[in-house]
Amino acid sequence: MRRAVPAALQIVLAVCGAQALAQTPSNCHGPAEIERALTRQPSADAYNALGAWFAGRNQIPCAIPAFRSAIRLQPNASDGHFNLSLALMEQRDFDHAINELRELAPNATTSLYHVPGAFEIPVVVRELAAQNKADAVIACGVILQGETNHAQNLSRSVTDALQRIAVEQAVPVINVVLSFDNEDQARVRCLEDRINRGTEAARAAVEIAKVISELRSP
Repeated sequence: MRRAVPAALQIVLAVCGAQALAQTPSNCHGPAEIERALTRQPSADAYNALGAWFAGRNQIPCAIPAFRSAIRLQPNASDGHFNLSLALMEQRDFDHAINELRELAPNATTSLYHVPGAFEIPVVVRELAAQNKADAVIACGVILQGETNHAQNLSRSVTDALQRIAVEQAVPVINVVLSFDNEDQARVRCLEDRINRGTEAARAAVEIAKVISELRSP
């Protein structure tokens, strides 16, 4: 039996990473002190600082080349890969989720909340769930493994917290805070249409919302 979509479906997404806006790389001009430092002696730290400056102003197309330059200078540094993965993947993954939600539930109301990083996702999800307004919450983020076990511990901590919130608040939480070994893995799972975790998350959110709605119907 095909389940009906609830008439007033509310889907909330909590995403870590900046939202991409239209911006041409030719218009990219960073702060003078960083530009001067790069002219004198290019370094990964300076390019990461430049990328972070652009990302903080939602100039993602300007941030991406800066993060790529940092990686070229320091290929094994996890911070450059982490920054670039966020810039490249977070917005596209969100687009897939929204597109899928619109197909599955055209009348659904969707809300988006950006958070600074993966560690902050659970507290925002907890607040959203406690408000008892959402039929489902999708938590999106990317964690890249570095040379230490910090990323692994962070991933486990976020996963445990999201599961606890879902059970305690009785609100479905779809966990798409994903951990990858490298940028290529993240690209395949977050950017490609064949295997896209944003699409899968949207489908799961709508389906579990249907199940919960049926269980709570008198």
